[in-house]
Amino acid sequence: MIYYIHGFRSSCKSRKAIAFSFAKCIEYSEEDLNNGRVFDAVSIVSQNDIVIGSSLGGFLALTTPARVKILLNPALSVEGLMRYGDFSEFVKIANRELRFNKAYVFISKNDEIINHDVNYLMSKSKELYILDDDHRFTKRFDTVLSTVKSIILYELAHY
Repeated sequence: MIYYIHGFRSSCKSRKAIAFSFAKCIEYSEEDLNNGRVFDAVSIVSQNDIVIGSSLGGFLALTTPARVKILLNPALSVEGLMRYGDFSEFVKIANRELRFNKAYVFISKNDEIINHDVNYLMSKSKELYILDDDHRFTKRFDTVLSTVKSIILYELAHY
């Protein structure tokens, strides 16, 4: 199965979720963060699956056992959520091991939301793609989408 996990304050109706309509979107709300239900939602992902995660969805994808992870400007910690409200309960329960097995990572040079540690991501990723774009991949999303589809086809053919 292929899953898509959207980012913070996004949804399964977002532009990315619609573009990744070949993947089952895992929906969660802000309320699901603090009460831990977000981890119940992503627990459906198994070790045989492929998961695409965007921003906070990338962080959540890294907590799953999925055999392949495709991360779009992933958040690697959740402390930054505190600037958007009181997510202290989520920050407490989100202290989990991040599993980078077979992680393909796309990051933007001009990400206005997340400051990426490129050296860390290079050491952890199967492949790291660095694009001249913003957090939402406003300019290069078509490139990201076609590359993600190619990765998925490759991984499905070599499983």
